[in-house]
Amino acid sequence: METNYILVNKNDNVIVTLKEYTQGEKLTIDNFELTIQSDIPVGHKIAIKKINQNAAKNFVDAVAKVRSSK
Repeated sequence: METNYILVNKNDNVIVTLKEYTQGEKLTIDNFELTIQSDIPVGHKIAIKKINQNAAKNFVDAVAKVRSSK
């Protein structure tokens, strides 16, 4: 079976797409099936687990801090 995504670490909550996914397409990851809610281009991320809003904000803040230090 061909894998059309990258899961960098088994504990990650996102995958990186290696193909374009279209709305309604089914994707199975470790016996868990999800339905794509909107078209997703190659190279974009898909959440495969619920992401805590505070964790997402902390990530965005950390990226902004790194970018502003350059």
